Amino acid sequence: MKIERVDEHLKEKLKDPYFRELYELEEQKLKIVKALKYNHEVVAMMGDGVNDALALKQADVGIVVSQASDVAKETADMVLLDSDFATIVHAIEEGRNIFENVRKVVLYLLSTSFTEIILIGGSILLGLPLPLVAVQILWINLFQDSFPAIALAFEPKEKELMNESPRKKDTPIIDSQMKILLLFIGIISPGLLTMLVIVNLKRFLP
Repeated sequence: MKIERVDEHLKEKLKDPYFRELYELEEQKLKIVKALKYNHEVVAMMGDGVNDALALKQADVGIVVSQASDVAKETADMVLLDSDFATIVHAIEEGRNIFENVRKVVLYLLSTSFTEIILIGGSILLGLPLPLVAVQILWINLFQDSFPAIALAFEPKEKELMNESPRKKDTPIIDSQMKILLLFIGIISPGLLTMLVIVNLKRFLP
């Protein structure tokens, strides 16, 4: 569908979050979906009839109930088997929780890996003995990192999760805040470990 055909007045009206109006015709439903997508919104469309097929197809997520027509079911992305609108809310909540848990796991694994890279690379550049051998790195990656990562992946939902604003479609898993945190952990952790190694070497060396 060409964006030039979107009704300009409707686009402006849909920018208002308090704007509510019911449309029954297929063309009007399709106009709403196209206008919302033109305003860079993520659009979920619910329908059950044959006349909803075009709007369901155009939306980012097409949702139908179990009693919907076969044409609507084939066009939709999701079928609500219990025909309960609350299921959509629960699905959104679970999706947000999965996204946040994936972020936690990625942050944890990258922080430990980044620390190892800086620690070993810095030791090589400074001519110091390697602080970790291959078996120790294997132990860290397979055993020490695995169980905390699994725990983070199945962490329960936060109570205020649904009060957060919706994310944009292009939101990266690793945002700028996580990059700063990774850099901070990557610099501080090797520094502390290097200090411990030097202190221990001074104890045992004559």
